[in-house]
Amino acid sequence: MNTPRGTLIIGLLAILIGGGQILFMSEGASTTVLAMQYFFLILGVVAVVGALVQMNKK
Repeated sequence: MNTPRGTLIIGLLAILIGGGQILFMSEGASTTVLAMQYFFLILGVVAVVGALVQMNKK
């Protein structure tokens, strides 16, 4: 799955999972866990943007 479409799907899944974990946490997470969740959420957004740019070039 080294295609822009595969990267887009994986990036969207990362955004959904990461965003869900951040939004629907029932207990207070440590600062490190929260920072990692935001980091992976940002990586998912970067993956989606990169995949869309690659798809528009073709």
